Amino acid sequence: AGRLLPGMDYTEKEPKPGGNVDGYGHGTHVAGVIGAAAGNGIGIAGAAPGCKLMPLRIFNNWGHSTTGASTAAVIYAVENGAKVINASWGSILPGQAALDAYQYALDKDVVLVAAVGNSGKNEPKAYPGASPGVIGVAATNAEDRWGSFSTWGDWVSLAAPGHGVLSTYPMSKGNGYRIMDGTSMAAPMVSAAAALVRSQYPQLTQEQVKARLEKTAKDVIQNGIDPYSGHGRVDIARAVLDPL
Repeated sequence: AGRLLPGMDYTEKEPKPGGNVDGYGHGTHVAGVIGAAAGNGIGIAGAAPGCKLMPLRIFNNWGHSTTGASTAAVIYAVENGAKVINASWGSILPGQAALDAYQYALDKDVVLVAAVGNSGKNEPKAYPGASPGVIGVAATNAEDRWGSFSTWGDWVSLAAPGHGVLSTYPMSKGNGYRIMDGTSMAAPMVSAAAALVRSQYPQLTQEQVKARLEKTAKDVIQNGIDPYSGHGRVDIARAVLDPL
């Protein structure tokens, strides 16, 4: 899910809203899972193809960033009207300013979804995925089993497909598409589900959206809530269509 190294300085560390340059490729892949156009006969369709995306660049061309950049991006997104924030990144040493930014987003009724990491172990905790109120997303494979690279623990809220995910990728780095693995690929599926729920039920608060996604998830891996999939693998159809 990229590397956030606190205290390090990079020439491309500032978040850049909009634009069409992604020298790393990670963000383009994540964005495609959420909102790639549907019905055009090209490539893939995102899970919420009608949504509006607000791209904020926090990684440089080598996949490095800082907690300062991610913190600034979260605040920028909140103050510019984001209803759902996808954080396909994490830091084990986020600092108080970052933790305050995550809480600020929740307090402003923003659904905050985050990848839990790719350690394949129950440590380390990565933030914002392990933050209270945040939807921490682990990865499943095509058989609805645990993605062996996925970090696990009692802070996991939900799981989503994160193995062998085909999505958009910068044309400068290939043919415009790439298959990738990671909780970074799982989190945007949940973000897309949250966006669809907010569109269908705009009266729901961010806490209620989180609860709905958890309630409608498919129980997988182990019976009940478990450290590998949390409440289960996200079920977008049920989240949108089940009666309130």
